[in-house]
Amino acid sequence: MNPFPSTTEILVIGSGYAGLSAAIEAHRAHARVLVVEKMAAPGGNSIISDGGIAAVNTEEQRVQGISDSVELMIADMRRAAQYRSDPKLVKLVCEHSREVYEWTKTEFKIRYRSRVEIFGGHSVARCYTPESVKGVDLLLSMVRKCDELGIKIIRKCTVTQIVLHQDEIVSVIVDYDGRNHEIAVAKALIVAAGGYGADIAFRERYDARLDETVSTTNKASADASLLRECMRIGAQLIDLDCIQCGPWASIDEKGFGLGPLFGDYVVFPYGILISRRTSRRFVNELADRKIISDEMFRQKEWVIGLADQQGMDTGNWDLSRAIERNIVRRFDSLEDIAHTYELNVRVFLEEIEKYNRFFENDSDLDFDKPLTQDMHPILCSPFYVMRMWPKVHTTLGGLKIDEQARVLNIHDQPIKKLFAAGEITGGIHGASRLGSCAITECLVFGRIAGRNAAK
Repeated sequence: MNPFPSTTEILVIGSGYAGLSAAIEAHRAHARVLVVEKMAAPGGNSIISDGGIAAVNTEEQRVQGISDSVELMIADMRRAAQYRSDPKLVKLVCEHSREVYEWTKTEFKIRYRSRVEIFGGHSVARCYTPESVKGVDLLLSMVRKCDELGIKIIRKCTVTQIVLHQDEIVSVIVDYDGRNHEIAVAKALIVAAGGYGADIAFRERYDARLDETVSTTNKASADASLLRECMRIGAQLIDLDCIQCGPWASIDEKGFGLGPLFGDYVVFPYGILISRRTSRRFVNELADRKIISDEMFRQKEWVIGLADQQGMDTGNWDLSRAIERNIVRRFDSLEDIAHTYELNVRVFLEEIEKYNRFFENDSDLDFDKPLTQDMHPILCSPFYVMRMWPKVHTTLGGLKIDEQARVLNIHDQPIKKLFAAGEITGGIHGASRLGSCAITECLVFGRIAGRNAAK
């Protein structure tokens, strides 16, 4: 049975946060919408996210006395991007951050932890983590909303060609069940097919470090095939060399895994990173992901992420599964850690003692890590360790878009009837994306793309 209509007003490629946001908004703007997804299940990389979202001027910040602003979030994102991002696009993400955060709560019933988190590169705490720590909850709620609205999602459907006539999108050819089908596009095509983090050959062209020896948190489906097709029809690409690694990952598991919960939520704020080469710290653990990953690569081998029991208690996360699988290991003493990982015991203990003294004056004299009130010296046994090394996490370059989410050609002119949102786009995060800003961006520009495509 052929599940395809001969024509649709809006065709969305990809069923992650950006694609489903676009589909829902386009439907609410009274357009007929069809979503195609190449995998057997919807979601792409969205379903392996921890669900964290960044937003400013929220009620949670007000209650906890956190002073924040759109302007400060813009400044943080632009600084992390090394000013390679488009300030107009960044401004839209920050201005609409609270709106989409509230949207996830009211429309999709996502419940968040009461504590507002701060991640590397953010000046203040503005990150919100679901109680379940699972991005799949939001994704599945969005899928259910599409079902309620009558938005059809066709799975196992691969786009093979985008057809233009007189520089305007007219149709898309898809491979479904081994047969080609052509779908005419009456109003607009929205491309939201994700990034290319699992496409080793493509990413290595732009960053030679990221060969087959560097793992990825991405699903195998995260390739550059649709990006190449957009390139073929004249789309302009930007920042393809901006490929972000997750420095919070463990080498003792594949994919995203369980380790990042310990690395990102415990080690970076409440613990330290130690080089096996020097037995010392080597970076501000609350720097942005690019800075930490680059410093890790300079160590030439995996590094040690360390926290004590007080850090674990302050983080207050259930890490039992990671401990059971020996991804996070427990030690009774610092000396045991040094012997197990072949550190210089004297140097290592001196480094811990020096770090602990920084708390006397609330100032990290070595790397300028911000020492907040909920951080403490590393004193309380048992101690917890994870072997850490960067994994390719997200690709920050892609299709160049404008403020209306229109895809631009090489002459900076919009390609007629072509929109894009999410990780397949570039220009928003530049050299480095701050933690929890991905979902914010996907929802903001997914909604913008859907609304404008429906017009």
